[in-house]
Amino acid sequence: MPKSLTNFNAPDTVRQRFDAICHASGRTRTSVLVELMTDYILHQSQHLATRNHQFQMVDELLGENTASKGARSFPSNQTRSSRDTTQTRSNREFDLPDFLVSDGQEGW
Repeated sequence: MPKSLTNFNAPDTVRQRFDAICHASGRTRTSVLVELMTDYILHQSQHLATRNHQFQMVDELLGENTASKGARSFPSNQTRSSRDTTQTRSNREFDLPDFLVSDGQEGW
């Protein structure tokens, strides 16, 4: 798996306390940060997938309601099942849900 150096600023007191905890637990700063980032990605992708599914359901209900009143309905978005966007902890090499992936352009 390719890797790249990632630098960021953190308050000195947070970094010192973090380093002390890493040292006491016998882990490197890198291993802990990668684990924390992976956990955050998994948690947030599940949260965003659920929220996206809820928005799709609202759109569908609004479309049905509008159509039943004889008005023009909203164009439907690409529908994805929630199982397509669920990530599991056992799969360390995972893809992000489609709605989170850009067209190859970095947004940072």
